[in-house]
Amino acid sequence: MPDINTWLRFLKFEHSMLALPFIYAGAILAYGQGHSLNLAVLALITLAATGARTCAMSLNRLIDRKIDALNPRTNRRAMPLGLITRNDAALLAIAGFILLIACSAMLNPLCLALSPLILPPLVLYPYLKRYTHLSHLFLGAILALGPIGGYLAVIGTLDLPNMTGALVLAGGMMMWVSGFDVQYAIKDMRFDREHGLHSIPARFGRKRALFTSLLMHLTFLISLLFLHLWMNFTPFLLIIPTTIGFILALEQKTPGHKKLCSKENGLFANNMIIGWLVLLWLYLGTTL
Repeated sequence: MPDINTWLRFLKFEHSMLALPFIYAGAILAYGQGHSLNLAVLALITLAATGARTCAMSLNRLIDRKIDALNPRTNRRAMPLGLITRNDAALLAIAGFILLIACSAMLNPLCLALSPLILPPLVLYPYLKRYTHLSHLFLGAILALGPIGGYLAVIGTLDLPNMTGALVLAGGMMMWVSGFDVQYAIKDMRFDREHGLHSIPARFGRKRALFTSLLMHLTFLISLLFLHLWMNFTPFLLIIPTTIGFILALEQKTPGHKKLCSKENGLFANNMIIGWLVLLWLYLGTTL
């Protein structure tokens, strides 16, 4: 039976910090529209997100186990080493999915009805890189469901006319995630080409991949500017999107990018800051 440290390394819970602040941000947007938000709802949102993340990572590791065993960057992971079996991963994915469903049921009927719909995309995503270089966008789209989920967890109804903020934030998040996933994939560019896997770096090369990620991140910043103006935030708060833009600009610089990609978690750690800055910006904007 794997120990707790093996499970934690397998699931990489620290990577949940990428999506979690955006899920909270969706809830904050609903709160800013006059809906009630309490600690119980935030706790259920957190547990639901944990369940979804656990299911997603377990499926990804399970489906990609043979590829991970061949890749020098990933062949020391738990499944290639035999520390976690296929049955272990499958059971953990089921447990995560059950946790998601249970917490969604306790939030509201709409969340319960929508929560099972996440499973097909989670299963499909690991297979996409075998067929298309656009898997980065698909990953971004999956994570972009987070702000929408956080919003619906609070309001409990599908109120599209009032969901503009959540939808714009989701679109921006999709571009942000896709952009850094393109950067992250540069590390596997040679391996992907040798094994017939698809990614933007593998197809177009490093320079074009970085330019593509730049365009994606510019789109993300534009979405933040739109939200700032649409929600009539105080001009002082522009300092936070400006800081985010500075962080993203540093990622585009070649020396910094090499440094970030030199470690497994470097690029993720850098982008974790962005998510929490977005949450802080929206919280201050809706409360000041």
